[in-house]
Amino acid sequence: MNPKNLIALAALAAFGTQAALAASLDDDYAALKRYEFGQDRHALTNIENAALDPAQQAAVEQKLLAVLEGGCTVDAARFICRQLATAGSGASVPALEARAADIELTGHAIRALEAIPAAAAGAALVRLSGHADAAVRTAAVEALGRSGVDGAMDAATTLLGDDDLQVASAAAYALGALGACDVLTETWKTGLNPVALGALVECAASTDDTETLAAIYKSDSAGNHRAAALHGLMAEQGEKGLDLVLEALTTNDAELIAAGLSYVHTLPGKKATEAFAALVAEAGPENRLQLINALAARGDAAAGDAIRAQAGSENETIALAALTAMASVGSAEDLRFLAGVAAESTGVKRNLARQSMNRIQDDGADRALVRMASRGVADIRSEAIRALGARRSVAAKDDLLALTADDDAGIRGDLWDTLAILGDANDLPAYIERLAASLADPKVRDIEQAIADVADRATGDDDRIGAILTALNTTEDVALRGALYRILGSISGDAALTVLRSGIVDDADDARAEAIAALAKRPGDGAKADLYAVAQNPANDRERDDALAGYIRILNESPVRDDVLLDDYAKALELATSTDLQRQILSGVGTVPSKESMDLVERLRGNGDLGVERGLARVQIANALRGHDPAWAREIVEPLAQHENEALKNQANAVLHNLNREKGYLTAWEVSGPYMEAGHTGGMLYDVVFPAETGAGSWRVQPLASDPNYPAGGINLAESIGGFERVAYLRTTVSAPKAMDTTLELGTNDGVKVWVNGELVHGVNTGRPLQPGQDQIPIQLKSGENTILLAVYQHGGDWGSVAKLNPAP
Repeated sequence: MNPKNLIALAALAAFGTQAALAASLDDDYAALKRYEFGQDRHALTNIENAALDPAQQAAVEQKLLAVLEGGCTVDAARFICRQLATAGSGASVPALEARAADIELTGHAIRALEAIPAAAAGAALVRLSGHADAAVRTAAVEALGRSGVDGAMDAATTLLGDDDLQVASAAAYALGALGACDVLTETWKTGLNPVALGALVECAASTDDTETLAAIYKSDSAGNHRAAALHGLMAEQGEKGLDLVLEALTTNDAELIAAGLSYVHTLPGKKATEAFAALVAEAGPENRLQLINALAARGDAAAGDAIRAQAGSENETIALAALTAMASVGSAEDLRFLAGVAAESTGVKRNLARQSMNRIQDDGADRALVRMASRGVADIRSEAIRALGARRSVAAKDDLLALTADDDAGIRGDLWDTLAILGDANDLPAYIERLAASLADPKVRDIEQAIADVADRATGDDDRIGAILTALNTTEDVALRGALYRILGSISGDAALTVLRSGIVDDADDARAEAIAALAKRPGDGAKADLYAVAQNPANDRERDDALAGYIRILNESPVRDDVLLDDYAKALELATSTDLQRQILSGVGTVPSKESMDLVERLRGNGDLGVERGLARVQIANALRGHDPAWAREIVEPLAQHENEALKNQANAVLHNLNREKGYLTAWEVSGPYMEAGHTGGMLYDVVFPAETGAGSWRVQPLASDPNYPAGGINLAESIGGFERVAYLRTTVSAPKAMDTTLELGTNDGVKVWVNGELVHGVNTGRPLQPGQDQIPIQLKSGENTILLAVYQHGGDWGSVAKLNPAP
């Protein structure tokens, strides 16, 4: 094809595109006439895009002016003014000037005139600056100040004497923007127009006219103008402006004082610090407080004396601020003073004094604290020792260890508290050596605790127990071996447990007794078998009781309450001869939901001292099993509901109350779980198949909620299991005399799946509160035994379920 033909076709295509666009915009202009804020802006967006296109701007201008002149809404006129600021030319000036007189359009029209790069637009602004309406004059002169068009200076100068304060002020700032500082200066000096002052300050600051700024600062003008002048002067003078700042701080003008305070923490040099500090004592309470805070931010120790003096102020707020400031302006010389305040005070004041002791950065602070810890009044020494620990002053360890032979038992206790913080594995031999020399010390337990704390922080078995094991293997001192066993009882890890086990065969009775007692108190269940073995074959009653007490504690702390645990309680009961140990066993047996638990409780019927405890255990077991055998539970608790012991009677009556309101609900549930997966929320678990869903999993009795305010027949999984973002499975068996249709009325918090006889019949995957009967699920029961399985998902917050059949089989 001929290239000329291609060009012609392209031109025709372009013409067709523009024609189509113009036709489309015609509809948009028609829509614009009726536009009101909040309506669809599709038409306006099209016009905006066209106004940005230089090739279309002339056409857009004419169309917009036609709409404006032909009549439109106020919102449309505002939009047109904004677009003429982009697409307008001198042709738009008459219409915009006319609209500027309309108070609803003044700002929009004047901003459009300001944006149009035509002499006519500038002339219109000058004319508008003489308009009768003050709002129009104000907007016009502000635009003149920004645009600087011909005539702007004269117009602004004229308006400087306007009767309307807002107009005059706008004129002053316009002159400042135009650089007419001389006009503003003359106006201010002759007193013709005070509104020129603010503009003059800005103008003088922008031109570094320090002479004018100084004159304003020294004048009796309003504080805000003098403050602005101060800032302008300080921008030029910097640290040489100290006298100006001091002068501002000693006035009675709040705005000047605030301006001066802004330089207290920035002007450099000790001279400035001392000058500011000298003002503190004479300042009024509010200014004094602000000076103290500003000097604290400055952080120069040269202010220490002035700040310290305020720490004893009768004004509590000032005293506390001064104590806080000591952290940044204090030095080693202030530590004794702060220690005295801490020793004599309580509450917030003591804490602030201590915090400042902890944070003072003086290189000599730790050495000063060691000297204070070494001698003097006990309270001051204690504060110094505590501060060394809080400051993590590791270099002070040797000095503090040397002081542990002090005559004052309280000081020795404080020293070991701090040594426990500062020590590491390398210090353990020295600590143990001091322990060996202090076995008769009333504070020996503090020494043991310090060693245990340091060892427990160490990593690696050698660091944790190496020094202790060496001492055990080399000492003949029975008391020291006993102390070392006590320490091992507080150190976590299998290595410490292994060494401690060797202590239960120690040849010395006293050392062996300490090892057994340490095993009995040791967290976790690692020593369970060892303790039972000792309880079976003790050397004496003390060993049996200590070992058995530890064994029972482990059983009572077990998170699983099952038949295996019940067997362990039975073994403990065979060995327990003291009422106290039997009482401990009862408290645990009562939490195992099993009728066999009741048999163990009955074995203690002969001990009259345990009557109430036995009753409480019986109620607890009956309560846990009331859903599985309501009649049996009622038979247990009814006699106890009349008991003379108030607590026992109330608990029994609470169980009866629950039994009475739970009739008709499904209450005999077993539970499996909880199940969870890393990174999965409760909602995400909905699609995960867990063992309980496929017939596997381990199951246990699920008690009903004990709270009488919980929905009747409800299971509170948040109480019995706890945790977040997980699922638990509940199952029960329903016997039907014949095949029948019924409705499962179910409520859950949160999501749930329901299976009946292995068939999935319902599912909800959402977070929701528990409401009985919120799901009405039609189901079919077969003749005989039917299994109902629920998966109840935890999405955060509460977690539980409640269910009944209507009609019930």
